[in-house]
Amino acid sequence: SSIFHHFALLLLLLALCAPRPTAGDFHRGDLVPTARRAQFHGSRTHWHDLLGKHCPKFAVDHTVALPIPKPLSFREEDEYKIAFSFEGDRHPTAWLTVLSKPLAELHAHAEAPGVPGVVPMVDVELHHGGGEIHKAKATTIAVSENYLREHAELVAEYHNVSAWPKHLLVRYRWVEAVDVDSNAGLMMMLGLCLAASLGAMVSVCVAYNGSITDFVEALQAEEQRESA
Repeated sequence: SSIFHHFALLLLLLALCAPRPTAGDFHRGDLVPTARRAQFHGSRTHWHDLLGKHCPKFAVDHTVALPIPKPLSFREEDEYKIAFSFEGDRHPTAWLTVLSKPLAELHAHAEAPGVPGVVPMVDVELHHGGGEIHKAKATTIAVSENYLREHAELVAEYHNVSAWPKHLLVRYRWVEAVDVDSNAGLMMMLGLCLAASLGAMVSVCVAYNGSITDFVEALQAEEQRESA
């Protein structure tokens, strides 16, 4: 009958739209493949893979000291920018300035007895959910004075033009996204339609005051008369 055809169609749609369990690529603590490239003196380097100890660990906040080798054509007044990419080329960051003449001047003005100066740190915010990385965003911030006081050698190395490699602090922070089922609204609508259809069928059966079999036979007989 047409009612049972609609009922079967609703069941099929519910089965197709039912959420399926998904297994993400990463588990907590897994290393996330990461690459870096540099820009200086009007040129850019190729991508270079980071060692495992410098890569982010999935869903684990931590900070690493990334060594920066001296560029062959780097000059003291040049800007040195760095960019990262996570999971191959899926999540690249913008270019971040980590060495420059204005930064060196800012450090010189800030440095005083008891004041450690200014050293930049790259803050990487990684959004994840369901075992997957959704997006990555990186910014440059100043390292806290307390840390610099405890690691004076880092300040001296970073602003010594002849000291290479320099070590750039990179902080990885993870933000867990709430998984939203995109099919939830459709499932609810289909469920309501299914409930309404079942209610209509029960109401008709009660009004008919007969068994389900009699009801179906009556509908089939009616359809045969209409097609005759």
